[in-house]
Amino acid sequence: MQIRNSKVETRSLMAAVSIPVATIRISNPRFEIQERNRAGSRRAGGRGAGEIHHLAVAFDGMAEVLERRQEEAERARAALHESERRFRLFMDMSPLVAFIKDAEGRQIYSNANAAEALGRPVRDILGRTNEQIFPSDIAEVVSRNDAQVLASGRPMESIEVLPGPGGAPVAHMVFRFPISQPDGRPLLGGVAVGISGGRRLCEQ
Repeated sequence: MQIRNSKVETRSLMAAVSIPVATIRISNPRFEIQERNRAGSRRAGGRGAGEIHHLAVAFDGMAEVLERRQEEAERARAALHESERRFRLFMDMSPLVAFIKDAEGRQIYSNANAAEALGRPVRDILGRTNEQIFPSDIAEVVSRNDAQVLASGRPMESIEVLPGPGGAPVAHMVFRFPISQPDGRPLLGGVAVGISGGRRLCEQ
């Protein structure tokens, strides 16, 4: 940062007077500094010019700090974006059905396997409750187990009949767990995997 045209015009160069009131016009990335005293006169050099120099140096330091913080924030955002991309890729390639729900039972995350099992795109699952996703008999069981985990704050395993590939009912091992939140309202996370022979169990 440099001071451009740091001029002090005066009608007459007199002996030192009280430090004039400074009016600073900032034009990024340089400053244009113009001093005026209360009587409208101007002067150069001396104590006032020194203080203006220190002020400009201080502004320069502030600008450098802000620039570094902006660069750090941009790097952090890029790292977060990449981390989320890897997570989505990992979960979509996993053989598990994975989900996250809020405290009201609305789906806020579903992986590709969950969408395939339900026979609808992920965008049609997010924001919906169990009652809006599953048949009533399945929704009742799923909601009851969801509520138990959120109330106890403890993980739980269960065997449930859920839609499998193509929508056919298949017995799944479901593992649910609470996810703590800063606001104290936990989320519900879970994964499910079809049990070998689960379709035959459903038919019996």
